Amino acid sequence: MTASVLPRGVFAGLLMLCAVVTPAWALDRGQPPPQALGTGPNFSVLRTPDYAGRILVVTFWASWCGPCLNEMSVLERLQQEAGDQLAVVSVNIESLARFREVRRVLSKRLSLTLAHDGDGSVRKAWGVGPIPHMFMIDHEGRVAYEHRGYGNDFIPSLVDEVNELLRRQAHPDPASTP
Repeated sequence: MTASVLPRGVFAGLLMLCAVVTPAWALDRGQPPPQALGTGPNFSVLRTPDYAGRILVVTFWASWCGPCLNEMSVLERLQQEAGDQLAVVSVNIESLARFREVRRVLSKRLSLTLAHDGDGSVRKAWGVGPIPHMFMIDHEGRVAYEHRGYGNDFIPSLVDEVNELLRRQAHPDPASTP
């Protein structure tokens, strides 16, 4: 069996395409995330420091993304059960008109924060490519987990990771404090 070889021009073109489509994953575990979270209700600017001391789940979504919509009800339940210890910000990447339409429907059944990234700057700052794309920020304001392009089978892991972060928040490791 012989391997097929792409002509140099095609190979170079594919590499350039990957460079354009694939963002630089700049958010390292243990580092603080970008501060921008988009625009919230009443066009308020949302920022990560607004959620200091809590576990923060930031998820990027669109109304056409099935896994994105499925995770919202799970995130809603987690936020309700955790109370003030957990905040969820769902950042929509669609047009403002589409976001308003979807928000009107979702806000009737969800209390999590629905934000909008109107110009793509938040998505770019966070290094978001394919959606769904989720970040979990620990109570000390550092990236604990990042997940890209997952499906519905990810939901049990999501719950486990949030619970693990909530346990760490409630019982911090004494060895990790100076």
